[in-house]
Amino acid sequence: MEKDPSRKQLLITELRVHKLRSKAFYNHMKQDIPNSVSLCFDLQQVLPLPRTPIQDAFYARQISLYNFVRGHSFLPADRVFGRLEKEIRKKTIINTRDGYDEILKRHGTLKLLRQDWQLLEIKDLKENFNNLEGLQKMKRIKIEKKVKRGMTVGCEIKAFENYRFETNEVAQTLLKRGKRIPREICTAVFENKELSANKKKDVNNLLTKQFGKEWINIQELAWYKDIINSCRPAPDTDMENPDESLCNCLDDDVGEVRI
Repeated sequence: MEKDPSRKQLLITELRVHKLRSKAFYNHMKQDIPNSVSLCFDLQQVLPLPRTPIQDAFYARQISLYNFVRGHSFLPADRVFGRLEKEIRKKTIINTRDGYDEILKRHGTLKLLRQDWQLLEIKDLKENFNNLEGLQKMKRIKIEKKVKRGMTVGCEIKAFENYRFETNEVAQTLLKRGKRIPREICTAVFENKELSANKKKDVNNLLTKQFGKEWINIQELAWYKDIINSCRPAPDTDMENPDESLCNCLDDDVGEVRI
């Protein structure tokens, strides 16, 4: 219980603002806007493999399983996460990806990477398109078709920093001056990301402590064997992507509060 009156008042204010934003978001998602599609999506907290009660797992490098959720007006992504994590917490041990997949299937339609959808390389888009400035601050992004003489010739984008207010943002096109939309905008990424030597070592140690030195002969764990024995070169670093800039999405909000 917070005893400092000023700190307590700050927490009460932050909670009220959070609830107002949440209510505004859900109300906006329920709107039926003609000739439009509204999508909400989010990346779930990383799911570790193996999931084990062994204490060493807290400090060890583990294989990360990513779950990207696309929600809709009746069940946004964050509510899906809540249901998933409630069920996952009941499982002290999950040995393989199939264990997570079975849980995910009970809460939605499971689409597997490279089987049901493709991961696209977007770095080359910088040659033809500009970045959307201030993207991390935006709560809503509206994409509208640009039609000329009955034909779609491109699109314009408006970005808003709040859910409720329609401010005077000017629609912009991300296509650079003098550039055209290429026929093949993105190419699929087929190569698996190699694990670092340190991560392979930690995963092997966890499996050895849980199943013994002969874990490599257990059919259920053959997936780990293929990954650990892979010989493709990889940077020996603890970071999954050292060149990736850090997101400031957890920074405190500053300035005027608008919902």
